[in-house]
Formats: sequence, structure tokens, C-alpha cells
Amino acid sequence: MQRAIIFYLLAIVLVFSLVITGRENDPVRLLPWFVTIGLAAANIFTVGLLRSRRLKALVNDESTRQHRAMAITSGFWAALVAALLLSLLATLLPMTAILTARTILTATLVATLVSFATLELRAAR
Repeated sequence: MQRAIIFYLLAIVLVFSLVITGRENDPVRLLPWFVTIGLAAANIFTVGLLRSRRLKALVNDESTRQHRAMAITSGFWAALVAALLLSLLATLLPMTAILTARTILTATLVATLVSFATLELRAAR
């Protein structure tokens, strides 16, 4: 349950980080966004980094693996939709490649995090 809450919070932080930096391309201003992206991605795939085999087995059971796969699928579809919408928007409003990539990455990870957290909370009931 705590992990699900952390995933929801990470998703919120990702969106705020994207909104706050806006169209900025300055690496110093983008650093918090890059760090948050790294933390979010690492949290989804960190099971292999755990040292204890018993802890790995507990954290990565069959339902969790299924939830992770479903969440990654949600992220994939979010990336496709975001790319499509941004390509349409780019015909009306000029956008930099960095802003486009950041928006697609944020949409992908937010969808993945929220989907995984929701599935885990439903399973915990």
C-alpha cells in the first residue's frame, strides 16, 4: 500500500515538474525533472536490485508481475496517444523537440505509475 501511495505521489511530482519547467531548455532547470524521471523508472523496475531472495519473492509475486506488465502496457498506449496529440498540436503551435520528448516521457511514466498503483491497491482489498 505504501508503494502505491509513493507511485501516486511520484506521478504528481512528475506532472508538476513538467509544468513548472515549461518551455525551459536550461539543464539546471531540467535537472529536477530528470531526477524524478529516473526515480520513477527505477521504482517500477527495482525488484532485481533487491539483495534478499526472500524479499524479491515477496515483492515480486505473480500478481505484482502481472500488474507491472499491465501498467507498462498502459504506459505504452499513453506514449502513443501523447505522441499523436503532440504531433497534431505541433501543426498549430511550434514546440521544441525537448518539450515534446519531455511531455511524452512524462505521460508514459504517469500512466504507468498510476496504473500500477491502482492495480496494487485493488488487489490489496
